[in-house]
Amino acid sequence: MSRRWFKKFFSKVRKSDSASPHVSPPPTPVSQSSKPLPTPTSTANLKQRLWNEAYDNLKRSESEIVEAYEKFLSDRLPSDSHTPTATPKNHIKPDPEERRRQMEGLVQAGLQKTEKDAASKQTMSDVIRVISPLKEVIGRAVQAAPEAAIAWVGVSFALEILANPVTESGINRDGITYVVSKMNWYWNLVDLLLEPTRADPHLEGLRVELEKHIVELYQKLLLYQMKCIFLYYGSRIAVFFRDLLKLDDWAGKIDTIKAAEAAVRSDSEQYNSQETRRHLQVLENTAEKMLDQLQLGYKELQEVTVAVKHQTTRHFPSTYRPASTHC
Repeated sequence: MSRRWFKKFFSKVRKSDSASPHVSPPPTPVSQSSKPLPTPTSTANLKQRLWNEAYDNLKRSESEIVEAYEKFLSDRLPSDSHTPTATPKNHIKPDPEERRRQMEGLVQAGLQKTEKDAASKQTMSDVIRVISPLKEVIGRAVQAAPEAAIAWVGVSFALEILANPVTESGINRDGITYVVSKMNWYWNLVDLLLEPTRADPHLEGLRVELEKHIVELYQKLLLYQMKCIFLYYGSRIAVFFRDLLKLDDWAGKIDTIKAAEAAVRSDSEQYNSQETRRHLQVLENTAEKMLDQLQLGYKELQEVTVAVKHQTTRHFPSTYRPASTHC
């Protein structure tokens, strides 16, 4: 065909477009009960909302445990933020913003304490090698979204457990390692809810279900961390929570966490694009590698500690007493 024909054709199309009035598509009806779909710029806010929702749900369903946990955290707050008393009191603020500042301070203090404790050990290099990748993850996460620091307080205390090569009775170290190594994956699950291509009202029901399962997973993670801390600190925690026998089933809770993970994956298969799922899969693969490194590092760390103890008992058989992590 000639160029003249093409010019004639496009000239007709332009005339037709200018002659026809522009009609805007009807607005999409919005359900009053539906939550507005968040924009990509609200990542930090969404993380804050979901983790705080999980924590507050836990305060209602496991009030005794959360109260004891907050008393334990209160004991770790800087002394100038509250007045010390003979009877343990809860100084964690109910206001989300004030609580966020307290939690952020506790995370930083926990990381500093772990580093200081590691530096005082003969196996310092092994300890640092085990916990350094986790410290970096925590530091970056809290810096990027300090509003959701509540997610990382228990993890910062879990580093103390992982940095201690002594195996404690009742402590499921494999479970702790599993949860801690996957925190970056848990932390980034909100990306599933922020996918702009999914802003379709027909998919809103799936999105609500996905968000619900993410919050339930976060609740289980927080509860697991709390019980882990209770068992590790033993008699020190008994001041705040006397019925430690209620915690004897905590080791099996790792299975409920894995079940909650599976529910999130199932929802994501229906709601999210392949690209978003691939991004989360990369993070999960990284978590699996970190888990392997942590388990290997801990095994080597434990072997070094046993060798040091054996050497010490040979040279000082009458004076050596193994240090206890319990008070």
